[in-house]
Amino acid sequence: MLSVAVVGATCFINLLLGAFVLLRNPKQRTSLSFFSVCFFISLWDVSNYITGSTTFSLAYNNIFNRGAFFFALFAVASCVWFSYVFPVSTRIPKKLRLALYSLTSVVALLSMTSLVSGNVTRSSTGLKFSLGNLIVLYIFTVVVFLYLIISNLVRVVLKFRGREKQQAMYILFAFCFPIILGLTTNAILPSLTASWKDASFGPAFTIIFVVTATYSIIRHRLFDLRLAVARSLAYILSILAVVVTYAVAAFGLLDFWSGVHVGFAQGVALALFSALLALVFQPIKRLFDRVTNRVFYRDAYDSQQFFDNFNKAVVSTLDLDELLRKVTEAIAANLKAQYCLIGIKDGDNSQRVISTEKRSISQEDIHLVRGMTPHIHQTVIMTDNIPVEHEPLRRLLTKNDIAVLARITDEVQKTQEGLGYIVLGPKLSGNPYTNQDSHVLEATANELVIAIQNALHFEQIQNFNNTLQQKVEAATGQLRRTNHRLRELDSTKDDFISMASHQLRTPLTSVKGYLSMVLDGDAGTLSDAQRRMLEQSYASSQRMVYLISDLLNLSRLNTGKFVIEPTSVDLGEIVQFEVDQLTETAKSRSIELVYTRPESFPRVMLDETKTHQVVMNFIDNAIYYTPTGGKVWVALEDKPSAVEFTVKDTGIGVPKQVQHKLFSKFYRADNAQKARPDGTGLGLFMAKKVISAQGGAILFESEEGKGSTFGFRFSKSTHKVPEETPEIERSSKVQIK
Repeated sequence: MLSVAVVGATCFINLLLGAFVLLRNPKQRTSLSFFSVCFFISLWDVSNYITGSTTFSLAYNNIFNRGAFFFALFAVASCVWFSYVFPVSTRIPKKLRLALYSLTSVVALLSMTSLVSGNVTRSSTGLKFSLGNLIVLYIFTVVVFLYLIISNLVRVVLKFRGREKQQAMYILFAFCFPIILGLTTNAILPSLTASWKDASFGPAFTIIFVVTATYSIIRHRLFDLRLAVARSLAYILSILAVVVTYAVAAFGLLDFWSGVHVGFAQGVALALFSALLALVFQPIKRLFDRVTNRVFYRDAYDSQQFFDNFNKAVVSTLDLDELLRKVTEAIAANLKAQYCLIGIKDGDNSQRVISTEKRSISQEDIHLVRGMTPHIHQTVIMTDNIPVEHEPLRRLLTKNDIAVLARITDEVQKTQEGLGYIVLGPKLSGNPYTNQDSHVLEATANELVIAIQNALHFEQIQNFNNTLQQKVEAATGQLRRTNHRLRELDSTKDDFISMASHQLRTPLTSVKGYLSMVLDGDAGTLSDAQRRMLEQSYASSQRMVYLISDLLNLSRLNTGKFVIEPTSVDLGEIVQFEVDQLTETAKSRSIELVYTRPESFPRVMLDETKTHQVVMNFIDNAIYYTPTGGKVWVALEDKPSAVEFTVKDTGIGVPKQVQHKLFSKFYRADNAQKARPDGTGLGLFMAKKVISAQGGAILFESEEGKGSTFGFRFSKSTHKVPEETPEIERSSKVQIK
């Protein structure tokens, strides 16, 4: 016979392991089924041991013999359940589930009678056991259960790989081997020998299950053992304390007062049953709590669960309407109210109302209630408990079928209305609201203050963003229309400039031609005074020609008609021509104009007409922005890789802070406007356009009060004249944009 210590240790380890897993996740099917297996195996171990013990009376032996059959059946049934949920969770087919329930119920009832378990008798040689006539049905049921267990686990081994396969193999061994051995020693051998001696070894085989399952849990992490230990250690220690206290107090006092000696085996058995009672006490208590609540207290609810649901609703959204809808549903469902309504202020004279059902309350009554409630200085106002001095408020609430009114405010001691109200109708059961309901509503109202404020702020930001977006879109549309109008005006301006320039160009050419003829003496000899006046007129007409040319070029640039037509040109000749044209102008202003033409200069591919204009503009600017007595140097250089043209003067210069604007359209520095009020600011702009369009680079240096240097540079490699192409064909147009 196995010792009590072995049986006790086996049961304790089984229950300990099952409790660890269950406390890890009490709602998980895997945890519940595993604990069920451990629980019924432990009961079977104890019952099996007591059945074969000679220290008990035959009545005890027979009772625990039937209990052994009963608990063994449920242990195997729990193994079937466990095999369907672990290591791969599957659902038992409905028909199979009904068949198993029916078979288990029938066989379990029969096992509690002598029809299955037989009887235990005492003889001179020890205890004798006889099995019932329906033992075959019992064995058949167990075999069916074993078949389901093995088939489920084998299916996982064959179908899956990796962790699931390893888990299934370990569980297959941990369950099947001890159950087969236990069935042999506790059913087959006793039926053949009519002796319970072999059955005493049954509990020892459960050690195989404990060791294998424990190894599987640690080795393959079937469950989170560390988390289970952390959560359940205190609970297990509490159970041990109950067992020890019970054993010492009960058996010690019994022996002291009555003189009745309790045997060690009986003491251990009773202690183990006390431990089982401690384990199942809380589940049984919760079961009866639910039953009695449904009968006597239908309004009962778990306030902690309510706050969990409420907090989920609060953090799930920032949309105010959605937030209030979820909160009203949670309050109405948990407090069993006919309806729940939340009304909050939405602006100075408007309000927002969310309700679980449609309610009709007149604006006059709402206004009266809002004026009365701040004077009560309570968060939760029960209609039935309103003081006599506030009788009008009670009548108003009763009239509108309002049982509870909770103020959403954090300033209940001040006569301020707050953000709004939680309104509850009577309970569905007809019972009054309790103090628990009042405390829950007060905490809910306090939490809602912050939640509603956050939602309102978010809504304000959204509304501001929407308003801002509308204003931006409206402003953008207005800007588009304005830009379109400006483009139309700009196009009209370009057309006008182009038309005016063309119209002015013809008569101006005629004026300039006749002035040139008079100066040449075609109309007779001129006096010195006449010559000076005519020369001034000629110079002015020449400037007018340049201005009209700039305006025409600008108009062509805006309309995409400004085209570069490069041809083979002699840059030295172009510079010489412009210097000759401006020599008289320089003399009239007492400016020394210095230019030494190179003896030979390579021909380059440039637009001759537009290059003339750039050269003239640089020299003309140098003359006009240089004070009387100054000097202008014009240079043309043939460098190894490029040709350079520069005009250097001793004029007024350009201020450093505005030099980056100098080549912009219509821009003129302040000192330039004073020196030459009639300038347009187009010359340098057009010069840069022309040089850049031809692949050249503008040269510019200046220091205010000391003079400036303007010019351009062209690469020889890109502007080389092709030798094989006739000069008349050396032209390719380039459109400037």
